[in-house]
Amino acid sequence: MVKNIFPLLLAIVLLHSCASSYRQINPDTFQNYASDIQSDGTTVSYKYNVLSATGNKKYAKRENKRGITLLAVKVENNSGQAIDFKRNIRISSNGEIVLPIESEILFKQLKQPAAIYLLYSLLWFTYSNCTNGDCDNLYLPIGIPIGAGNALMASSANDKFKQELAQFNILKKMINPGETVYGLIGVRHNDYAPLKFEVVE
Repeated sequence: MVKNIFPLLLAIVLLHSCASSYRQINPDTFQNYASDIQSDGTTVSYKYNVLSATGNKKYAKRENKRGITLLAVKVENNSGQAIDFKRNIRISSNGEIVLPIESEILFKQLKQPAAIYLLYSLLWFTYSNCTNGDCDNLYLPIGIPIGAGNALMASSANDKFKQELAQFNILKKMINPGETVYGLIGVRHNDYAPLKFEVVE
């Protein structure tokens, strides 16, 4: 039984590795944003590779696999009126509209799978003590703490990721005149081409 399960567990380890923790992105701490200044003086800036830059390799890997890019954005409203990011800012690249992804959908696409790690619990270690051909076997469920630990770590990391996406969900923010707001948005655009931000009515 153990011999039959081992190849499956080995495949799981190789494909999914171990769960990883989550490191805060904090878009308000980034330097070297790429800026796009509007005619009214408003500046919309963005930065690619925020997941990999902050050491969130597990999430960055899922980002690339899903064809999604998480951006840090910075909006400095120097106009005389409030800006609703979702309604008043249009994103494009090479003449084509780029639609931002809602925070809830973005989270579901990029979160770590937690339940898969529970399959580690199928891993048992067998210790045999043989005397004169008579063997006593001791079975130890070594996979249970490994699976539980990885599942808990993935769940905890996902919770922190979800909280930060909600905290910096600029799609739900109104940016008042004279205000600078930082946020995180996801787009289905992963060739890292320059983006254009246009303030529209």
